[in-house]
Amino acid sequence: MHRGKQIAEAPPRHEVSVQEVIELSGGVYLLRTDRPDCEYSPGDCVSIFSCDGLESRPYSLCSDVHASDLLFLFRRFDEGRVSKELAALLPGDRLELSPPFGWFRPAEERFGPKIYCATGTGIAPFLSARLSGAPAPAMLMWGGRDEANLPMPELFPERRIAISPQRVNRFFGEIDIDEQPQVYACGHQSMIETLQQQLIARGLPRENFHSEIFFR
Repeated sequence: MHRGKQIAEAPPRHEVSVQEVIELSGGVYLLRTDRPDCEYSPGDCVSIFSCDGLESRPYSLCSDVHASDLLFLFRRFDEGRVSKELAALLPGDRLELSPPFGWFRPAEERFGPKIYCATGTGIAPFLSARLSGAPAPAMLMWGGRDEANLPMPELFPERRIAISPQRVNRFFGEIDIDEQPQVYACGHQSMIETLQQQLIARGLPRENFHSEIFFR
């Protein structure tokens, strides 16, 4: 007997209202929306849809999981349709979001000191972890385009800042493998691969390395 194909239903979408869009510096923006009826953990993402609902891009939440609003950091790219639309939003505009999803968990309790390493807006999940009550990491290594562009620096008393994302690996040698740290890396693929290769070669257990790659 012929059996027809089963088509999976599209995941549900949440509609939210834009509260504000602030350009921080260097083409990086902070987007604040109201919060739909959903739960999430630090490290989760949502897909934000274009105004016509036909395209989407995943963005990490950078807000306090207990807050009544959602925060996102994003960089505007000239070739990126969704990011250009987000940068042009006004208070009261409407957006569609996917439910939160993800596996990157920088706020989870694990044995050993935590090291956070990020490039650019890859710091978003670490902001969410700290705003949600997670202790400060033993060290944050952040590669940005300007030291003044680090969002909420008060959340990271122990930090190393590279002048560009490509130079953040200058700090990798400062990680003490003997302490068996839990290393969380978020950002450019090249940074993550370099860091993982170096640390595992020095003896860091593979299960102590946690990563999430940011794509344009």
